[in-house]
Amino acid sequence: ILVLSFTDIIRNYQISHGVQISNTRAATCPSFKSSLVSRSRAGRFVARLIKDPNLLSGSGNDQNDRGNGENLIGMGADADKMEWDPEGILGPRQGGHLNRLDAQLAEERNKAEYDRIVAEQQKEAEEARKRREARIQPANLEDLDAVIEYFLDTHPADMEHEVARMRPAITPALLKHMDRSVNMTKLSTEPTQAELDKMYEYEALSQVLKEGIIMFDTMKMQALRAQENVKFLLTAKDKKSAILELAGKNEIDDTFIVLLESNAQAAKAAGQDKAAEFILKLRNESTRYIIKPIAIPLRENEMGGPAGQE
Repeated sequence: ILVLSFTDIIRNYQISHGVQISNTRAATCPSFKSSLVSRSRAGRFVARLIKDPNLLSGSGNDQNDRGNGENLIGMGADADKMEWDPEGILGPRQGGHLNRLDAQLAEERNKAEYDRIVAEQQKEAEEARKRREARIQPANLEDLDAVIEYFLDTHPADMEHEVARMRPAITPALLKHMDRSVNMTKLSTEPTQAELDKMYEYEALSQVLKEGIIMFDTMKMQALRAQENVKFLLTAKDKKSAILELAGKNEIDDTFIVLLESNAQAAKAAGQDKAAEFILKLRNESTRYIIKPIAIPLRENEMGGPAGQE
């Protein structure tokens, strides 16, 4: 252990500063006092370092012997344990800063992506609305060729909309006209390329229109039936019994629920908040009884042979 006497300290100070100093002057010199204090602290630290070489790594044995202000980084301190807050102003230490930062950045990225998708959908909806409004229907719906050309010029995304709007023009005569043209081209021995192109277009359009009118008619019937069921429910005295009756007939479906929601929104828009709240309660109660049929095809071994045979 390095021990410096008072005389050695004075001698070192004289050598380092190039001055001659007496003991009396050393007791009153401020610069010498500060040097003395610094050298005394350095001496104590060197003595502790010789005693415990692991002091600089923070794993020394005298971690608990340090006073306030000596637990410094680079002097054997552990940065994770620096919690000098005697008045409790900062509160308890919390971890997970990087995780919270990553979550915040991910949320910002998701919000930006969501805003981009919403803006793109709104743009596409506006373009579709302008495109549909710009179209002019045939003046004579009985002109089969004109109706066919109108559907052939329809944008694929607007086909469902045009089928619903032009449903009166999709008659059995129109479908037979296209099927007849397709069959004549197929039976032709040497059809031209123009006839083949027309056949492919008519064949595809006929299939789309047939599927489209089936879907449209089915949805129309469901909407009419749901309208009658909603009217029955709203005018019934015992709402719970009415819901159970509709559930027993398997009349509570998605169309019925959507129509109830539409009535609630209409009531709220008219300022009838209580009526809207009551209709929403009926919607929530009816949702419990939604029954969606699941089509399960019969296997041949369950029928004793091919399906449909007895």
